Order: sequence, then C-alpha cells, then structure tokens
Amino acid sequence: FMMTIGGQLQTVDLILLHAQIVLGNWTDVMHSLYLGAKRLGNIFMLIVGLPVLSMKLKFRDTSLLVSLTISMIISFGWLGFSTTYWELYISSLFSSVMPVIEAIIQSQLSKTVPEKHHGKIFATNTVVFDLANILSYVVGMSAFTATYHISSGLVFFIFGGTTALALSLALYLWKIA
Repeated sequence: FMMTIGGQLQTVDLILLHAQIVLGNWTDVMHSLYLGAKRLGNIFMLIVGLPVLSMKLKFRDTSLLVSLTISMIISFGWLGFSTTYWELYISSLFSSVMPVIEAIIQSQLSKTVPEKHHGKIFATNTVVFDLANILSYVVGMSAFTATYHISSGLVFFIFGGTTALALSLALYLWKIA
C-alpha cells in the first residue's frame, strides 16, 4: 500500500501549479502537450519498454519494479529542479512508467495468489490504487500548500523521498521474507 501511494503521489494538478509558479505563462496548450507526452510515454513503455526489459534484457518482475520505481524517483527530482518547459516534458517521460508498475504488480499477484482468489485480489488491488489516488491528491495538495512559498518544487522532493522510503521498506521486507 505504501509503495502504491508513493508511486501515485505525482498528480497533474501539482505539476500544473508548479509550472504556473516557475514558468509564469504555462498555458492549457502546453499542459495538453505535457499530458500528451506522458501518455505517449505510457504507451511506449507498455508496448515496447516492458517487453524489451523482460524478454530481451531478462529483467524479472522484482528487478523491473525496482528499476521503474527508481525512474519515478528520478521523475520527482527532475520535477523539483525543473525551471524550463523542456525539463517538465523530460520529467513526463520518466514518470510514464506508472502503468508499467501497475501491470507488474498485477502480474506478481496473479503468480502468487491461487487462481480461485484472483477476482478478490484484483478487486482489492483496484480499490487500493483508487484509494491511493484519492489520498495522494489530498496529501499532495496539502504538502504543496505548506511548501510552495519555500519552493514550488519542494513537494516533488518530498514525494521522491516517500517513494524511496517505500522502495527501501519493500526491499527490506523482500530480503527478510
């Protein structure tokens, strides 16, 4: 659950607010281009990136989760430091791995849970992802409101730290299991 929240904390509204504060003249067209770049990155990662990483480079599910979560942490850091349009667009490419992480989690669940329980576990997983989206919006907006006067990018460093903490905890639990 913590990993899910850490990965889902990057919300579109926070990026829009950050861009308006840092860049000043961030328009709807620029925001649409940002979202388009992110969606293209999502499609590319699901159709090309995941098969290449898993079949050609022989990454296992755990290796994929770790490397893609690190990509999310990079995305948060990049967003925190971004002061130009192109930097925001580059961050969208790093953050486009979220659907791949969700797909890998679904894959791991289907491998580890008996088939007769798949419906229950996938329904629960969907609820957890949706709840994480709701919570991340509330947490994200609260953190942004509390930190934007210091730096509009500070909230993304907080999210990156949360994601890194979640990844560390997950790896620790995986190691002792």
